[in-house]
Amino acid sequence: MSSTCTLAPLAAFAATPLGIGILAIVAVALVSSAMYAISKNNEISELRAPKIVVNNDRKNGKETALLVTKDTFKEMARNNQVKDEEGKVEKGKHYIALSLEGKNYRIIVDINQLTNTLGNTLLFEIGSLKEKNDEGKFEAVNETKWNKTLGLDKDGAKGVKTYLGSLIVEQVASQQQTV
Repeated sequence: MSSTCTLAPLAAFAATPLGIGILAIVAVALVSSAMYAISKNNEISELRAPKIVVNNDRKNGKETALLVTKDTFKEMARNNQVKDEEGKVEKGKHYIALSLEGKNYRIIVDINQLTNTLGNTLLFEIGSLKEKNDEGKFEAVNETKWNKTLGLDKDGAKGVKTYLGSLIVEQVASQQQTV
């Protein structure tokens, strides 16, 4: 028996209004399920993504820091080791890569610069910020320009989400009182 003969009754049923309705419902259910899975995965990825924040509780005043979960830091330590010009791994140094406004950056942290731990969250002092130049090499950005480079000098800026390279801005609600 050929496969054409086997599928003929199914094709005949699919051509009826009831068959078309069932196929439409199945198609919508599959698309909805796929969209839900993708959005849920994006939510999880965004929650786990490192964030660059302004740390105000340092004795030195404001300081740019990296906020990361322990699991994400383990992945960084395994996959994002900093290497010198000769390709040798620099012990204890790891980086995250991000893009902001069409430019590529690397933020480097040293495992010895862990400033705070709260539950599953680690706060690292940033060791250096490097920007990719036209030749494809990363060059260090002067520490005094970090906040401006990352957009943290703007009013209300609290941090940068590395997941999509977006700025986190705190907006103060204004109230108008009528007398």
